[in-house]
Amino acid sequence: MPPVSPVRLAAYSAAFFAYIGVYTTYWSAWLAEVGLSAATIGLCISAGAWLRVVLNPAIAHLADRRRQRRRPMLLLLGLGLTLYGLLLWGPREVWFVAPLSVLATLSASAILPLGEAVTLAVVYARKLDYGRLRLWGSLAFIAAGILTGEAVGRFGLPAVPVMVLGMVALALLAVACLPDVRPEPVARRPGEARRLLSHPAFIACIAGASLIQASHAVLYGFATIDWRKAGIADAAIGWLWAEGVLAEVLLFAFSNRVVAWAGIPNLLLLAATAGVVRWGLLGLATSLPVVLLSQPLHALTFGATHLAGMHFIQRACPAHLAATAQSIYSAFAGGIVVGFTALGSGLLYQQAGSAAYLAMAAVALAGGVAGLLLRRLWSGGPLT
Repeated sequence: MPPVSPVRLAAYSAAFFAYIGVYTTYWSAWLAEVGLSAATIGLCISAGAWLRVVLNPAIAHLADRRRQRRRPMLLLLGLGLTLYGLLLWGPREVWFVAPLSVLATLSASAILPLGEAVTLAVVYARKLDYGRLRLWGSLAFIAAGILTGEAVGRFGLPAVPVMVLGMVALALLAVACLPDVRPEPVARRPGEARRLLSHPAFIACIAGASLIQASHAVLYGFATIDWRKAGIADAAIGWLWAEGVLAEVLLFAFSNRVVAWAGIPNLLLLAATAGVVRWGLLGLATSLPVVLLSQPLHALTFGATHLAGMHFIQRACPAHLAATAQSIYSAFAGGIVVGFTALGSGLLYQQAGSAAYLAMAAVALAGGVAGLLLRRLWSGGPLT
């Protein structure tokens, strides 16, 4: 592998997750401002998740076969930039906004498996700390969320698509600066990918991580809406999102030690336990003190789950199938399982409000069961 500057990887992580920070914190609120109901917003999130199930693995598998990473990332971000531009300047009608929102989100998020494959390949080749590269993405998420909260407080929700468009443009520039890292050519064995993806330990890890990540559906889809209803100011909402990600940054700063100490299956168990507590608290009350108390648990519900999934794929899967494995993880963690929970969360939130979080606690608990199975099925080494 040619020398690769960690600064470029950190810059890519920061740019991409700045986009995620704007999108996660305020995009659903902008959709509601345009006129979409809670159920329709949930349907948009669900539709994007289901499309990722089909498109992300297909894109990643093609990238693996052609040994490409950067070029498809540039094409996808260019498409996302175009679609978000149409949303910014196009009509504010549900029939126009809903489908374009799904497609724009899909095109931008489809680069994630490819970017993670590049980052983890460099991390393990140069013995770097993945968490310390990834934490720049988390810090950028915080900064983007705070900046968007300030912009919304001053200019209103119409500022949101402008911010999103700017962040996608930054991500495109950062990917253009990445080196074109490619896996070494290898002789492929027939059925190798199928055997890997059907291995019980792979299924257990993907299922556990996907369920715990999917339990964030109500938070990602409706937290900003819910907090605004509770009377929390827009600027404060930006800081509340930042609080959770700051806790995540602390975890990432010591990630190698944490992974070595706990082990990958136990990280999933910790994340599931934190999810039951976090969603239980938010399901019972949405007051500012409760939100302040629950947000630091994001370090475990998201951060520990993400570390477990990424390190499992790098240790258990061959390098020439890394993007494929990443895309399967993304398809389930951000696709099939999220598709069901996002669709259900929209309906639940519309009927029950913040009590919808209690259903997410049950989803996190199911993820913990999968973590227990992984502990029994995997010894810690390669699966093929």
